[in-house]
Amino acid sequence: MLNMQRNSQAKESNKERETIQIISKDLVRTIRIPRKDRLRESIVLPSSEFKRIISESQIGVKEERDALKQAHEKQKEEKTKAAEVRKHQLQDIDLSRKQNPALTELELDAQKRAQLITDRASALRMEQEDEVKKLNQLILGAKCQATWDDQIQEKKEIRIKLDEEEKRLDIMMEVERCRALETIEKIDELRKQQRIK
Repeated sequence: MLNMQRNSQAKESNKERETIQIISKDLVRTIRIPRKDRLRESIVLPSSEFKRIISESQIGVKEERDALKQAHEKQKEEKTKAAEVRKHQLQDIDLSRKQNPALTELELDAQKRAQLITDRASALRMEQEDEVKKLNQLILGAKCQATWDDQIQEKKEIRIKLDEEEKRLDIMMEVERCRALETIEKIDELRKQQRIK
């Protein structure tokens, strides 16, 4: 049998969080109801206003941006050149090792470690690129949205189960009431018959 209790818990002086506690024979769950905070409402700007704000904020920094962009590109090119040099060195080492196929356990261990380090370095380099960062943010946002949707669906399912349980209990109470009325009518009938006798 499910029981539902509402608790209002004051965490700070003026902030209250409302919770619903659901108790069943094998599970106790506390679900927080989100507050409607007017300070957290979002503001929607039209794209023209957004572009205007951005263009006004970037008036004096275009040269600095260009310089930073060029420095970033130079740094990127240097990193890719260094990576190419390391790649060629590793390929030369691999070729020399292929010619000498008998490797000891230490050499195999060192080779595995070197491969792990290069894989980790390339993964870190990929994560530093803007497109990959944006994709990671999009993936994280999609995961958050999926979790949010699952929670909403779970809340709906719990509500449906609670409603079904309440209907079932109402039906049971109605059946018991009808039985009690029938029993009372039978008792009254027996009393009338006894009086007649």
